Amino acid sequence: MQRILAKHLVRAIAQIERVDVVLNEAQRSADWDGNTEAPTSIRNSIAKNYSSLEASAKAMGAVVTSKSANRAVKKLRARKNPIKGNEMVSLNSEINNVLDFEVGDIDFYCLNSGANEYYNPKSPLFGEKVENRIPNASNDISEAGKCFATGRYTATVFHLMRAMEAAVQELSKSLRIAKIDREWGKLLSDIGSKIEEMEKGEERNKWSHAHATLYHVKQAWRNETMHPKATYTEEEAKEVFDAVKAFMRHLATLLPSSIDELLG
Repeated sequence: MQRILAKHLVRAIAQIERVDVVLNEAQRSADWDGNTEAPTSIRNSIAKNYSSLEASAKAMGAVVTSKSANRAVKKLRARKNPIKGNEMVSLNSEINNVLDFEVGDIDFYCLNSGANEYYNPKSPLFGEKVENRIPNASNDISEAGKCFATGRYTATVFHLMRAMEAAVQELSKSLRIAKIDREWGKLLSDIGSKIEEMEKGEERNKWSHAHATLYHVKQAWRNETMHPKATYTEEEAKEVFDAVKAFMRHLATLLPSSIDELLG
């Protein structure tokens, strides 16, 4: 999928329209002669528009249009065999057709207000610490954001559950549990046993909270998400998104901690 900023398409169309205006005004003037060399002022004005068109077309991946605009600039600024008035009209029509051919059949979809913070966030959706401490969840967290931004709410929850699975494995690894690629239920049982071995106190309470949250997620969402008939609304997906984000951020604060003392 290609990402095209609307501003580049709007600017490209605007440049061609400006050239149309310049040419129409020139053709209405009394001294217009399409078979003679076009006035320097008009050629320079149109060349400037085409330079902008070239940049906008290149930015949105319209390679053919960009190259066509570049060739047009060279023709307009050529000192030998200067372009004639009628040739400029034909040239602009040609470039217009090239742009229409290249992007005219592309379907553009617009994200709702605020959706881009999920689709193309400036920083990791769940924060830098989660990104660094649970790297195997990064891709699914990113995909969950993209799915949420585009209204694919069931897919959002699916990716969040995959991210949680990576979190469960990372938690199991930190607690030195063997065979971390097993199903959630078995890992949760082992995680609970490891936490019971810890010395009572605030640190153990934090791990117990993480374990309880994992169990809740498993019972409330993961089991349902794996069912083929399960679907989620925007509100439900947002609830899962926020809950998973809060848990992952909490877990990330535990993972860097040494558990040597807690496990004896």
